[in-house]
Amino acid sequence: MNALVGRVAERERLAAVAASAAEGFGEVLVVRGDPGVGKTALLDDLADGVDGLQVVRLLGVETEAGLAFAGLQRLLLRYRALGSAMPEIQRAALRVALGLEAGPPPDRHLVGLATLTLLAEAGHDRPIVCVVDDVQWLDQESLDALTFVARRIHADRVSMVLAARTSIAVAALAGLPELRLEGLEHAAAHELLSRSVAGDLDPVIAGRIVEATRGVPLAILDLGDELGGDQLSGGATLPDPLPLGGRLESHYLERVGELGTGSRTWLLLAAAEPSGDLARVSAAASALGIDPSDVRAAEETGLVRTRGRVRFRHPLVRSAVYGAADTEDRRRVHDALAAVTTDPVDEDSRAWHLGASRVEPDEHVAGVLARAADRARDRGGYSARVSFLVRAVELTPAGPARIDRTLAAAEAAAIGGAPVQASRLLASLEETELDPVGLGRSLMVRAAVHVYSGLADASADVPAMYLRAARAFEASDPVRAREALVRCASNLGGAEWMMRGCSVEEAATTIREIVGEEPRDVAGTALAALASFALDPYEVAAPQMRAAVDAIASDRVSPTELLELGMLGMVLATGLLDDDARTTILTRSAEVARAAGALYPLDVFLWVRSLTEADIGQLESAGRLLAEVGQVRDAIGLTPDQQEMFKNVEYLAWCGRGPDLEAQIERSGQAAVALGLGGAETMARAASALLASCAGDYETSYRLSAGIVEQNHLQVAQRALVNLVEAAVFTGRDEEARRALVRLESIAAASPTTWARGLAAVGRALVATDDETEVAFREAVQILEPTRNLAALGRARLLYGEWLLRRRRRADARFQLRGALGVFERMGAVRFAERARRELLASGGTEGPGDAAGPTRTSDLTAREATVAAMAAAGSTNAEIAAALLLSPHTVDFHLRKVFRKLGVTSRRELAGTLDAAERIS
Repeated sequence: MNALVGRVAERERLAAVAASAAEGFGEVLVVRGDPGVGKTALLDDLADGVDGLQVVRLLGVETEAGLAFAGLQRLLLRYRALGSAMPEIQRAALRVALGLEAGPPPDRHLVGLATLTLLAEAGHDRPIVCVVDDVQWLDQESLDALTFVARRIHADRVSMVLAARTSIAVAALAGLPELRLEGLEHAAAHELLSRSVAGDLDPVIAGRIVEATRGVPLAILDLGDELGGDQLSGGATLPDPLPLGGRLESHYLERVGELGTGSRTWLLLAAAEPSGDLARVSAAASALGIDPSDVRAAEETGLVRTRGRVRFRHPLVRSAVYGAADTEDRRRVHDALAAVTTDPVDEDSRAWHLGASRVEPDEHVAGVLARAADRARDRGGYSARVSFLVRAVELTPAGPARIDRTLAAAEAAAIGGAPVQASRLLASLEETELDPVGLGRSLMVRAAVHVYSGLADASADVPAMYLRAARAFEASDPVRAREALVRCASNLGGAEWMMRGCSVEEAATTIREIVGEEPRDVAGTALAALASFALDPYEVAAPQMRAAVDAIASDRVSPTELLELGMLGMVLATGLLDDDARTTILTRSAEVARAAGALYPLDVFLWVRSLTEADIGQLESAGRLLAEVGQVRDAIGLTPDQQEMFKNVEYLAWCGRGPDLEAQIERSGQAAVALGLGGAETMARAASALLASCAGDYETSYRLSAGIVEQNHLQVAQRALVNLVEAAVFTGRDEEARRALVRLESIAAASPTTWARGLAAVGRALVATDDETEVAFREAVQILEPTRNLAALGRARLLYGEWLLRRRRRADARFQLRGALGVFERMGAVRFAERARRELLASGGTEGPGDAAGPTRTSDLTAREATVAAMAAAGSTNAEIAAALLLSPHTVDFHLRKVFRKLGVTSRRELAGTLDAAERIS
C-alpha cells in the first residue's frame, strides 16, 4: 500500500549514482530533507531497485552517537574476512578502532583510509552501494571515516548515498553533492493519500489534506490512518488544525499518550536502547514489571515493531518518545538497561546507560565512565572519549578528581579536533584551583587550540603559552616540561617577530635554564642547540647545532622522537645551511608520520619540505609535494579557502606567472600577519625580495633583505644574507655589503657545507675587486654545480655572466648566461629565465637547440598524475602509492592508466625512461 509514488527525477538521480559504482567510477550523494519528507522511503526504493550490486545499509541512532566507531562497526564487520589483503598498518588501525584487537590508538584519518581500502576491495568483484540513513546521528568517528571515503571514491566500484535532516548541520558533509527533498507534487501526494485509505476519499478533503501536509509523505500516511472514514469521505468535519507539518512529533506523542503506563515505559525502554536488541529490552522490561500485553498494545499503534529487533516506524518516533519523557522516567529505564547489559563486549553501552541513570554525583559511576573513556581513547575515539569524560565530570564530586577529568576531557577534545569544546571545558576551571601540573596541562591545551580560535594574531601567543607551561611543569613533571619546551621551540619559527608574551631571546633563555648545561638526551641536545643559535655568536652555536642535527638525522632516533623533534631539526639544519641533513630529517619525519597515520604532522612535514625544496630551486619536487599536501589537507578537512591561506610563496616567486604575482605574495604575507604567523610573513618578504632582485629593483630588494637580516629570523636570515650583499652592492651601499659578507663568511667557516661555501663565494665575488671577482665566481660555480641547489647555482652563473658582459667579454658571458638559462629552465624559474635570456641576447648569443626546450609530454599531466607517475617510476606499488596519497589502489590504477595513455607508454619501465628523458631535456 505504501509503495513509493512520484519522485521520478530523484529516483533517476539515485539510480545513476548506483550505476556509477558498476561502471567503476563511484559517486556520492547527500539526500537532505525534513523529517517525514521521504528520505528513508527513497533509500528503500533504491535498495530494492538495484540488480547485481551489494547494498550495504547503516542507520544512525541518536542514543548511540557517543559510542566511538559504533556505526562503522555495524557497517564493516560483515567484511572483516577481506581485511587480510589490506596494508598491515591500515588493517591494524581498523581492527583497533572496531574493538577487534588491542593496539596503539589509530589516527582517525588512517581509519578512514582503511575503510576506503576495505570497501574498494569488497566492491572489486561485486560493486557496492553504501546507503546511510540519519547521518546526523552517527558517532563522530564513524562519520569522519565515512565522509573520508565519500571524498575519495572517484575510481572505485563503490557509491554512497547519505541521508540527513535539513534542520541539523553536519559539517563533515560540507561540499559533497546534494539532493534536496521537498514535499511531493500535488498529483503524487493525492495518489499516496488515495492508496493509504480504505474507503471513499472526497476530492475536496484530499486537496485540503495535501495542502495542509505540504506533500510530506509521512504526514499524509499518518493522517490517512488517523482520520475516520466519515471525515475522509466528507461526511464529518475535519479537525482544525490538522495534526500535521511542524506538529508531526506532537501527533506521535498524542498517540503514545493514549497508551497505558506500561506501554509508554516499554516504548521509552526501546527508545533508550540504541542497539535495538530485543532480548535486552525485554529483560529490562521484565525487571520493571512490564506485562507482555503492554508490549502488544505498543505494537498495535504501528509506531514500533519487534520482528527480531526493535524498530520504530520512523526515527522521529524514537526521538519524540525519548525527548518527551521526564527525567525520572529516563533515569529509571537507563538504570534497568544498565543492569541487563552484562556482556563484556558491551561495557561501553553499560557505562553510557549508567551515566544516564544518575542525577547526583556518583564517584563509582563516574569511574565507570572514565574507564569507558580510556577504552575509547585506546581505539582512537577521541570524540567518544570527550563524551564519556564530560558525563564523568558531571557525576564527579568537587575536588582533584573532577579537575583531572575536566583536563583530560579538554585534552581529548583538542586531539579530536574540537577546539571550541576544549576551550569551554577549560573555562569551567579557575587557575587558582589548579596545582602546577594542572596549570601546565591547561596551558598546553590552550596553546594547542589557540590557533583555531579565530582570534587575530592567535599564533603569536602560542610560544609564550608553551613556555609558561614548561615553567609550571618544571619542578614536578620534567617529562612534560621537556615536551612543552619542544613545542615552544617548534612554534618559534612560525610566530617569530610577532610573538607576544616573550621574545625569541627570552624563550631561548628559559629553554637554557630548564634544560641545563649538560643535556642527556637528543631532545635536550636539540633544545640547547636552539638556545645557543638564538643567543650566542654563530661560531659558538654551530658545533652544538651540528651535534643536534646529526643526532636527529641518525638512525638511532626513535620514530616517536623524530615526530617530536623533526621540525626543530629542520630549523637547526637550515641554520647550518645543510640541505642534505635537512632533507633527511624531513623525509624520515614524513615517513614516520605516514606510517603512523598521523595526518596533521604529515601535513606539516610535507608542507615544510615543499618550502625547503623551493628555496634551493627543486621546483618540480616542491610541486609534487604541494600536490601531496593538498591530498592530506583534503583528508584533514581543510576547505579550499583555508588552504588558500597557506601558499608556498617562494615556489610562487620562482615559477609564478602573471602581472599579479607580486600582489599574490603580498596577500599571502598579509594573511600570515592576520594569523600571527610572523615567520610566514618574513618568508613572503623574502619571496618579494627575490622577485625584486630578478627585476633589477635592488632598492626594494635591499629594504626587504636588510629587514629580514636585522630581525635575525631563525630560518630565513642566513639565506637572505647573499641577497642583501647583492642588493647593497647594486645600490652603492658597499660598507653594508661588506658587513653582510663578513657574517656570511663566518657561517661558511663554522658550518662549511657546500651551500654555505657556495653562497660565501658568490658574496665575495660581488664585493671583490675585478682581479678577485672572477676567481670567486668560478669557485662559487664549482662548489654549487654538483649540488641540488639549482637556485644558488643559477643565480651565481647569471651574476657571473652579467659581470662578464659588463666587461665586454661577450663570448665568456654567453657561456655563463647560456648555463644560467639552462638551469632556470630546468627549474621552471620563469622570470629568472626571461632575465637570463635577455642578457644572453644582449651578449650576441642565441638560444641553442637545447637551451630552451619546449614543454615535454609530461607537461600534460595533472599535479596528481605527475605525483603518481613519479612514485610509480621510482618503484612504488599501487598499494604503496595509495597509502602515501590517501587514495584507494583502484584510484591509483585509474590515474596511472591515464598517465600511460598521455605519455604513450605501456609499462613502469617505459614510464621511468620517459620521465628520465623529460628531466634531461628540461
